[in-house]
Amino acid sequence: MNEPILMPRWWLTLMQVLCEDQPEVLRQRMYRFEDAQSLRPIHRWQADVVVPMLFEALPKHRPALLALQSLHQRAALGLSGRQGEWRATLKPVLLALYRRAYAYDAAYAQAHASAMTYGLAPTNAAMIAEHFGDAEAFAVYYAQLNTDASATAFAQAHATANVEISSRAFAADDADAYAQVCAASARVYVWACAQTDEQRRVLFNHLAEGLVRHLQSRSTGETT
Repeated sequence: MNEPILMPRWWLTLMQVLCEDQPEVLRQRMYRFEDAQSLRPIHRWQADVVVPMLFEALPKHRPALLALQSLHQRAALGLSGRQGEWRATLKPVLLALYRRAYAYDAAYAQAHASAMTYGLAPTNAAMIAEHFGDAEAFAVYYAQLNTDASATAFAQAHATANVEISSRAFAADDADAYAQVCAASARVYVWACAQTDEQRRVLFNHLAEGLVRHLQSRSTGETT
């Protein structure tokens, strides 16, 4: 009789996101984890695969990414770090990622169209002419102001929630807590780095292969 395969909840949750277009990969990759509750495999994956992928997307945030990579490298060795340390290191990175992942162009287009409708209304003509010159100038002003505010609010709300759960999970080496946020984290990594569906598929595959590669090199067995 085969030994039961011990898999943490984060593994199934994460791989369902990374292999969404290739469910057969998920079925084929089942591992016996030496410690199903340890996040050390995740820290190795983050340091060696995830953070390097983010360098290109966030070139202005390289110091923050290097700090995060260092913290993951330490945690991979068993030095988990304090929650405050994780919180302070994760926050600037996740804020930047969620800001880039926001669907800015679509939101801008919608705000611009709405402002043009308002600006072209006869009842608003005098006010628009006095303060903006024409409806297009008003629409550009409004769309940029509105979209920037929405993008900032989106990033703040999502990053704050993610940081609190992630920092607690990493500091306590809490696999169950990490399972609550791993899917959202994987999505924001990819959406911040890719612009098209094809690019996103490539990056999801890259992350999945990197995770599998790290587990293969350290797993005690594999069932296909």
